[in-house]
Amino acid sequence: MENFVITTENAADLPESFIKENEIGVLSLYYTIDGVTYGPDHEEEMPAKTFYQQMRNGSMPKTQQVNPDQAIRRFREILQQGKDILHISLTSAVSGSYNSACMAAEELREEFPERTITVIDTLVGTLAQGMIVDKSVQMKKAGKSLQEITSWIKENIPHFCLYATVDDLKHLYRGGRVSKTTAFLGTAIGIKPILKLNEEGNLVLTSSIKLDKDATYFNTSILKDVPYGWELVNVGDIPVNKDNTATVVVREKEYQKDIIINYADEKGNPVLTSSLKVSKDNTYINTSWLKDVPYGWELANVGDLPIENNAVTVVVREKEYQKDVIINYVDEKGNLVLTSSIKLNKDATYFNTSILKDVPYGWELANVGDIPVNEDNTATVVVRQKKYTKDISVEYVTEGGAKVATGSLTVAEESTYINTSWLQDVPEGYEIAIVGDLPIEDGKVKVVVRGIENPDPENPDPENPDQETPNPENPDSQNPDPEKPSKPEDTNKPTEGKPVDTDKKEEAKKENKKAAKTGDETNAAPLFAGLFGSGVIGLGMLQFLKRKKEDK
Repeated sequence: MENFVITTENAADLPESFIKENEIGVLSLYYTIDGVTYGPDHEEEMPAKTFYQQMRNGSMPKTQQVNPDQAIRRFREILQQGKDILHISLTSAVSGSYNSACMAAEELREEFPERTITVIDTLVGTLAQGMIVDKSVQMKKAGKSLQEITSWIKENIPHFCLYATVDDLKHLYRGGRVSKTTAFLGTAIGIKPILKLNEEGNLVLTSSIKLDKDATYFNTSILKDVPYGWELVNVGDIPVNKDNTATVVVREKEYQKDIIINYADEKGNPVLTSSLKVSKDNTYINTSWLKDVPYGWELANVGDLPIENNAVTVVVREKEYQKDVIINYVDEKGNLVLTSSIKLNKDATYFNTSILKDVPYGWELANVGDIPVNEDNTATVVVRQKKYTKDISVEYVTEGGAKVATGSLTVAEESTYINTSWLQDVPEGYEIAIVGDLPIEDGKVKVVVRGIENPDPENPDPENPDQETPNPENPDSQNPDPEKPSKPEDTNKPTEGKPVDTDKKEEAKKENKKAAKTGDETNAAPLFAGLFGSGVIGLGMLQFLKRKKEDK
């Protein structure tokens, strides 16, 4: 069996057990999260569970390609053992790791001219890259040579296709893969885009559009999600295939080449490696184009820097910061949300919240201003969750569709409906005809209302429609008890069967006159209560009136 080692990057997502069992050499991509860089020359690898949890908490990691120095060191270890190298690399279209491996191979070929170093650009990544590594291992175990495996990979790369989906678009926007508008709209409506690595290894967006049932074509003018950094090759009508798919050809905008940016300190020690896109004919870069100067460092020299061997060395120096301060972001109940750090002057006892650039995603500062630094170089910053809301229009319409009034309502950003119980501005004289949940469509809700019937002016109290309206000119005309006679009694007539109390009779007369004169019906109530309080008196009066009528 030919003596060679298969190597790849950790982007291939291979199980650790597979790597150890088959002695796969692995180059690691660096990443920085919460101000800490992880990789071969830095901290120990963060557990995947912890990494994703920090992202959920608002941390925004940033990846960095394989450093050429790392590739040189790892490859040299293998070559010194008298073994050749077959490196199966992540697509060069989304990472500079392939270029780093090529640079390492080029340098080491001079040092080990008798050895073979083959670097292959797979044009894919993650599981698809891992599958190519797995197939290469199988072929090696079957006795295939390095050259045979290389030929098979290059022949079959076009047959590997990688699709992926993501929960949201904010990380793709930060990486320049989708536009700001696409990211905003996609997040607002909750779409989960499908991404594809095309035949050239570039990450492109696979999307969908809605057409009429019988449509056999569409015009490119309706396309709103052309991948960021790309443009249409042809415009006009695009045919729809029988399987309801369509192919739209795009080309990368005028970015012709990637160059390696090697950040190094003033002694030549590597600090960070990144990449930059420039025009094809560029022989230099300007430091003003650099947007990823390492955190805590500053440019030692500014201006134009030459491009040599498709790479630029940028000299940086540490900023004059004397101490790191740990920032504990907590909610208003004191629960930890995120831990970060900032650099301050040695004697600093406070800092202003205006310098904080890593407030957790989805949170906002509860208090702004100066924050004290504790003796143990920690500080606590209180944050609260952002409240994402939206205003919707409420149209009140009749059952016939006529608009009655327009209102508004503030709801949660993700709301797709309202409940009629939330409405506080129902038009006067109307009531809601259909109650319950109503859908929000195009930022508005239609609420069906109907007119409330006007109450009978003769019966203003709907609870007691038979109640007569008091007559201020004749308050005694009101009947206080429907079960008793409503006709007022003549207090001048004697009550049959009982002696008449003249004092009380005179008092009743005075009260009647007073009520009639003033219109105050409150004085009539005691009179009627006294007269009807005795059944005997009532019966006697009736008998008296009956005899009088007969005498006539």
